[in-house]
This record gives sequence, C-alpha cells and structure tokens, in this order.
Amino acid sequence: MSRFVSEKDIKTIRAEWWGADEEVVIRVYSWGQKRTLEGSALEAGVDLKDVENPTMKMKLDELANKQMEFGIVSWTFADDNGNLVPVNRKNIGMLYERDGEFILKAIDDYNSEDVEKK
Repeated sequence: MSRFVSEKDIKTIRAEWWGADEEVVIRVYSWGQKRTLEGSALEAGVDLKDVENPTMKMKLDELANKQMEFGIVSWTFADDNGNLVPVNRKNIGMLYERDGEFILKAIDDYNSEDVEKK
C-alpha cells in the first residue's frame, strides 16, 4: 500500500441540476495541502463564531477558494460557446453560489472520509 496521495484518490461528482455532460473530479488533499489550509486558517485568525463580520467573511471566502483550488482536479463546464472553461482561481470565483457550495461540500466530505482504507 502506498503512503502517498495519487491520481487514484479522486472522485467524480455530479449535481442533479447539472447537465448530463457536466461533472467535477475532486481529489484527496495531501498532507502538505492540509497543513497549508490549516496554516491559512490560523494565520487569517478565522473565528467561526464571527462569520457575520465582513472581514471574517472575506477570510473564510479566501480559505474556501484555496480548498477549491486544492480539491478540484477537473470539470467539464463550458462557456456559452461550448468551450471548456479551465479550472483556475478566477473561474472558481465565477461559479454560481449553489454550484460552488455543492462542490466545496463534496470536497469537504470526501476529505473527511478515511480514503486510505478504501
């Protein structure tokens, strides 16, 4: 058994409201990525009790963007002309809230599972 996160540690997700050809491939965070996320949360002074504070909301949004960047391998989302839209910080930020929240929850859930035992 490998001790390293690999390309096999992925999962394809689909929301019921997406088109038949729309999907997102998500991954397990590596140890280093988890430490980066935890460090970012600590450095930002994230206080989950103060999420209504505009400054705290910005910090939480930045952390969520990092989670998405680390967690998304690929997607099949296309623009209005049918061109595949690349996965990057800008495009992640342009997702509709419903889609972004769905993807983020799936990444969180997948990284909460004990993937190593699968």
